[in-house]
Amino acid sequence: MDKALNKKDGIIYPIWEWMSNTKFIDKNSEERNFNTEPTCFICNNTLSIRPKGGSAKSENIHFWHNKHGTGCPTIEKNRLRYIGLKETYCDYSNSIIER
Repeated sequence: MDKALNKKDGIIYPIWEWMSNTKFIDKNSEERNFNTEPTCFICNNTLSIRPKGGSAKSENIHFWHNKHGTGCPTIEKNRLRYIGLKETYCDYSNSIIER
């Protein structure tokens, strides 16, 4: 995820702005703590920044859900599958009409 919501102003900002703008990060602290927490604009949970090469070495710097069990659909395992959908038949006559 490369964007996060700032709850204080209701605007979604890109990660580079979260990293460089003193509005978000306290540059005076050694840990570079957030002045305001980045929030997922889908599930409304707080996010953290994962540095480049986090869990997969090819990943770029990005936001991640630092708490397990958020249920956010931006996480692949939380997406709904097509459970319950049945296979349909192919209607060739209808496809000829569309051509």
